[in-house]
Amino acid sequence: MFKNQLSVLGSFLFLTFLLLICIWVLFSQRSRKKKFKKKNKKNKQSRSNRNEYHCIRLIDKKTQNGIPLVCLTTTNDQNYYTDSDGYIAFYEPGLMNTKVYFHIKSDGYKYPKDFFGYEGVSIKTVKRGSTEIRLERTMIAERIYRVTGQGIFSDSILLDKEEADYPPIISQVMGLDSVQTTIYRNKMYWFWGDTNRVSYPLGNFSTTGATTRPDLDLSQDPPLFRFFEGKDGFVKGLIPFPKNGLKWIDSVVTLPITQKRKKEQLIGFYLYTPNSANENKSIKEQGLILWNNKSHQFEIITTYEDNSCLFPTKPACISNGARIAQLHYEKGDQKTYLYLGYPFPVYRCKPSLKSISISRNWESFTCFQEGSRYDSFKIERDGNGNVIWGWKKNTVPVTQSVQEWLFRENNLEPEQRYWNIFDPESGKRLFSQSGTMFWNNYKKKYISIIQQLNGTSFLGEIFYLESNSFHGPWKNPIKIITHNKYSFYNVFHHHRLDKEKGKIIFLEGTFANTFSQTKHPVPKYNYNQIMYQLDLSDKRLFLKKNN
Repeated sequence: MFKNQLSVLGSFLFLTFLLLICIWVLFSQRSRKKKFKKKNKKNKQSRSNRNEYHCIRLIDKKTQNGIPLVCLTTTNDQNYYTDSDGYIAFYEPGLMNTKVYFHIKSDGYKYPKDFFGYEGVSIKTVKRGSTEIRLERTMIAERIYRVTGQGIFSDSILLDKEEADYPPIISQVMGLDSVQTTIYRNKMYWFWGDTNRVSYPLGNFSTTGATTRPDLDLSQDPPLFRFFEGKDGFVKGLIPFPKNGLKWIDSVVTLPITQKRKKEQLIGFYLYTPNSANENKSIKEQGLILWNNKSHQFEIITTYEDNSCLFPTKPACISNGARIAQLHYEKGDQKTYLYLGYPFPVYRCKPSLKSISISRNWESFTCFQEGSRYDSFKIERDGNGNVIWGWKKNTVPVTQSVQEWLFRENNLEPEQRYWNIFDPESGKRLFSQSGTMFWNNYKKKYISIIQQLNGTSFLGEIFYLESNSFHGPWKNPIKIITHNKYSFYNVFHHHRLDKEKGKIIFLEGTFANTFSQTKHPVPKYNYNQIMYQLDLSDKRLFLKKNN
């Protein structure tokens, strides 16, 4: 009898357990259906919101590519900027389904003016409608996209375009300053200066880095960077020595494998300046750094002494002489040298870590007698009084800016200057603030891309030059990029990624209101890198030589 009762109780408990499982499954399915319906409703609502936009696209009349950084302004001064594919997702309560006038402004592009001189167009901003506007490019180079920062294709994402697959932000980076690259161990290494972050006004001031594939096609989308990150997901400082202040990187280069050197070495030069209210921002220390493959950071190899030719005492008018590094085979003495320049080579040394570490091994391009410093120098001349230019050890270099300082101090005659470059538009001497210089296979010449100092904008005008020799002279400067009252500085030619055997080259620089005359930074674009492409077959690059 007792056994039968236990059997009945066990059956009852088992059936109860099954019933509870069935109830849980049904409730779970119902809950999932509710969540799915809620999510689907949210997605539909999101798509519905997207369908409220009027799609406006600005394209290059010649190439049919979307134009980044075009500003459309309404008659009540609302500004809308195109994203990197030329799109604006326009939605403004009170301005939909009506005719809206937009002023059009874009550096290096123009739109036909009307009777009153206005450059603009009226658009009926129909929801889910689309308008395409073609602009004529007036500059030679073509602006193709923003390289860094948040929301590169933000409007394309709102409009459900193909570019919606590109990440809206990478590694919490909002802005990056001044790029340099090198290929090291089958990867392209990218390095930048000060970096803005999402979560706080202060970011990284100890150099930022990332890697990509070495065979990128820069004519397509911006590179997908793999940044070196800290534990918080933001980029980490790559020059981590324990000093508060700004730590910048210069002249990054890969030393190749040789009989003595069995592995590649990635080196660079650091510049340190204290970030203190009691001190100015002049360079206080500089030295040689070597990449550590385990820690993914740089290590200091040596610090150059203050009185070396690499760290000279200098007048205020003399800017730092080196930023771009490259290896070059010098036929005259059958040696390979590491050259540093900014943009033209002013330092050279044998490409070994031992030689580079010791400042007395370096040679400077100069017209001074050996041993000269800026506060104690003598110009070297032959018996006829002609200035002798050449490579000399333990001597400060003569950059273009130093040359002009010597001229102003009556130490050089006009015809004795080594760099004689003139702006063909104004006829005035062209002073370069920064730039690059590399061999080009298409032109079969050395080409230099330089940033003009004090042009039609303070730091926004970019010129193209050619030379048959690594050491110049440089002729026929032609303006290829312009910016109105905005800086585009530290321009970098990605010579390793040229297309069509050097016919198409890519130029990147920092777009910032810093040093400019504008007080209103461009949203998203400001303090970020912008890419241009230049077709070297353009007939405008074959103008008659002017000097």
